[in-house]
Amino acid sequence: ENAAKNEVRIVSMNVNTVEGKMSLEAMAPSYTLVARQIAALVADDGFTDIQLTKAGVETSNQIKFVLAIKFDPSKLIKKK
Repeated sequence: ENAAKNEVRIVSMNVNTVEGKMSLEAMAPSYTLVARQIAALVADDGFTDIQLTKAGVETSNQIKFVLAIKFDPSKLIKKK
């Protein structure tokens, strides 16, 4: 959540907390903002692997992209 940039809109997210994996589909106004989003995730030590699996320009001129992310559940999931 803290790693999400204001200009990037999350379209869908699938999270598997047992395996520590997530798939994130999002939209951004430019490839620069896609790169900044990835950099923000890389800077967070809770994420262990980030792969850009798909990116392309939509008819709205927005960049639609998909990230495959591995994370350390102990660092990202708050226990009560």
